[in-house]
Amino acid sequence: MALAINCDMGEGFGLYRCGDDAGIMPFITLANVACGFHASDPTVMHKTVRLAKQHGVGVGAHPSLPDLQGFGRREMRMDPRELTDCLIYQVGALKAFLDAEGMALNHIKPHGALYGMAARSEDIANAICDAADVFKVPLLGMARTKHEEVYTKRGFKFIPEFYVDLDYDKDGKLIITREHVAWDPDVAVK
Repeated sequence: MALAINCDMGEGFGLYRCGDDAGIMPFITLANVACGFHASDPTVMHKTVRLAKQHGVGVGAHPSLPDLQGFGRREMRMDPRELTDCLIYQVGALKAFLDAEGMALNHIKPHGALYGMAARSEDIANAICDAADVFKVPLLGMARTKHEEVYTKRGFKFIPEFYVDLDYDKDGKLIITREHVAWDPDVAVK
């Protein structure tokens, strides 16, 4: 079984930095780059793509619900077609920066509340697949959820992931909070 280390990146905006992308990029395999609806902007996206290229890191899109103020961690109801269009728009923006740098889009990984909603809802997972149909890349998600069920049924390569810096409930479901605390690296390793 191959193991890839992925990290959410490019989450700054304008003059604001979020995370040490330059410091962690040399240690990861895949970068999930924010596409502007929960964080990032055109300059941050392009800078993050260039940084990934410099370190030979695969770049995936990390699209969100349109929730910039809530960092994409608030659930919202959207018509599935509207959601698909929001995702095509975001992934398309990132893909343009990848094209500019001669890089391929590696994958799509929904962000925050959208990730949690897709894990539970077949309709949401299908809306993500409808957007991914345009780009023909693998989808990241949680095993034994609607992510795996719907993505594989729709013919996408599914890449399951496990979080070392988030909690899981008694049923093994990921707990997505509005704010994340820093984890002790030794605890994450365990």
